[in-house]
Amino acid sequence: MGSILLTAAFVAFYAQIMARVNKTPSTVFLTACVMPVIPGAGLYYVMYWFTRNNLSAARDQAVALLLTCLSISLGFILVDITGKYLNLLLQGLKKYVARK
Repeated sequence: MGSILLTAAFVAFYAQIMARVNKTPSTVFLTACVMPVIPGAGLYYVMYWFTRNNLSAARDQAVALLLTCLSISLGFILVDITGKYLNLLLQGLKKYVARK
C-alpha cells in the first residue's frame, strides 16, 4: 500500500504544479492523472467472487480494495494540505519582509 500512497502523492503533486503553471483548478489535472491509479481489477474480483458465492474471497478482495482507495485519497489529501500550509507560510513571509 505504500507504493500506491507514493504514486497518489506524486499524481497530486503533479496536478498542483500543472494547475499553478496553467492557472486552472488542480481537479482538471487530478482527474486525468488518477485514471491509471484507480483499482479496477480489485473491484472486478470483488464482484467476481461475490457472484461465485465465495464470500470469504470477496471480503478479502474488498478489504484490499478499500485500503487501496484509502491510500489514494490519503496521498491526495496530504499533498493538498501541505501545499495550502506552504502557501500560507510564504504569504506570511512576504508580509513580514514587506514590513521590514
